[in-house]
Amino acid sequence: MNDFLRFFSNIPIELLGAIITLFGGVAANIFADAVLPRLRKRFVLEAKKTPKSYKEQMTELTQNLVKASEEVDRILQEMAEASQQREVAVSRLEQQLGNLSEREKELQKKIDTLEKVPLPAVEYFVHIVEKGEKRSAWRDYSLFGLGVVVSTVIAIVLRLLGI
Repeated sequence: MNDFLRFFSNIPIELLGAIITLFGGVAANIFADAVLPRLRKRFVLEAKKTPKSYKEQMTELTQNLVKASEEVDRILQEMAEASQQREVAVSRLEQQLGNLSEREKELQKKIDTLEKVPLPAVEYFVHIVEKGEKRSAWRDYSLFGLGVVVSTVIAIVLRLLGI
């Protein structure tokens, strides 16, 4: 017995696992070839032994037809809702398109009017706008500086009051 154990202790565990797996696979194959066909045959015969009556078949088919009809009605309802949503979306797009075409006409009129303005008038207008932009920049800087001064004074006063 010790020789038998000593023999198996020298075999690597991977090889031993492979041998056991091989024998297990062979045993499962023999079982499947011998037992499963008998089990299939038995269950198929039992299923064939109890045929349904005409009434049972018609009842089952009617129930299946009712279920299918309900499913078709549900799908048709979903399709109707989807088509209504699409119709609303299309009408919105048409409205937006109409608004955009009106806007385009207005802008085209403005462009036509601006194209008729003589070049010296445009240059004068640009000159006036540039002056206004320079003045507004100086105004912005001065207001920012005054804001910094006022906020600093308020902070000092609040600190002196202990708040």
